[in-house]
Amino acid sequence: MASVSRYAEFKPGWTALLSATVGSTVGVTALLFYSLGSFTGALHAEFGWNRTQISSSFLYTTIALTVAAVPFGWLLDRYGPRRIVYLSVPINAVAAAVESIPR
Repeated sequence: MASVSRYAEFKPGWTALLSATVGSTVGVTALLFYSLGSFTGALHAEFGWNRTQISSSFLYTTIALTVAAVPFGWLLDRYGPRRIVYLSVPINAVAAAVESIPR
């Protein structure tokens, strides 16, 4: 009887598994959830927000991601990820640049 490696099931799809792991690790929900506590003091000092207001940002982000998941899923299925990325990266860059303009 041939010996089968206990890791044999990962061999055909290891790149997809690695990509999913990296994406889950550095995604917006994971970063916000695990790092928000580190910034609570600085956000309070800079903006005067209390702990409840700062912590509720995770709730609002979760709601926004939940609402946006269906339309973005439809767009990805219809047009493919490459077209969506080609459109969303420049839009994100412009939004960040506009936000950084002093008022």
